[in-house]
Amino acid sequence: MITIKDYMEAVQHRITDSTEYQWSCYGPNARTMEYWNGRYQDGVSVNIVFDTKTQFVYEMEAWD
Repeated sequence: MITIKDYMEAVQHRITDSTEYQWSCYGPNARTMEYWNGRYQDGVSVNIVFDTKTQFVYEMEAWD
């Protein structure tokens, strides 16, 4: 199981954006954090959706 700590270590504590999760499927406490290295053609993006109260991670995705 992925934790928020795992995510933060994977992106070396570099967060480029964080917002409330826009869909209601995970409830009212869902939030997303994102890391993007700023490169358009060969960039890396790593995102996580988690609950701010319980710290439960609903999903994590990584794109290269």
